[in-house]
Amino acid sequence: MRQSLKIAIADDYRLMRETLKQFFSIQGCEVVVEANNGKNLIEQIESSGRLPDLCIVDIDMPVMDGYETTKALQSKFPNIKVLATTVFNNQQKFEKVMACGALGVILKNSEPDEWQEMISTVTCISA
Repeated sequence: MRQSLKIAIADDYRLMRETLKQFFSIQGCEVVVEANNGKNLIEQIESSGRLPDLCIVDIDMPVMDGYETTKALQSKFPNIKVLATTVFNNQQKFEKVMACGALGVILKNSEPDEWQEMISTVTCISA
């Protein structure tokens, strides 16, 4: 995982956001936006003026779910890469979010080295 990566996190569970922030801090990455739903994420990105390199987007969130969030991010900010996350090991969810523009999906309970590998893979994909 490359250092100085700017990351945005959208997840309705505060504990997950805090855990990911700590994980990314240890990796030398910077969390520039954190939100509890997709609508809030997009509003914060638009108002902050700091575009993340990568958005970690929970598939199942209130207000604006991961599918709609991914579509909106791809429409408004096509250079931002999206990695979807979920607790559900469900191939239909994976395929649906990938069809919306996510470059990968990772289960929330994956090991730290799996997170590192997935993030490295997703951030190396050309936009």
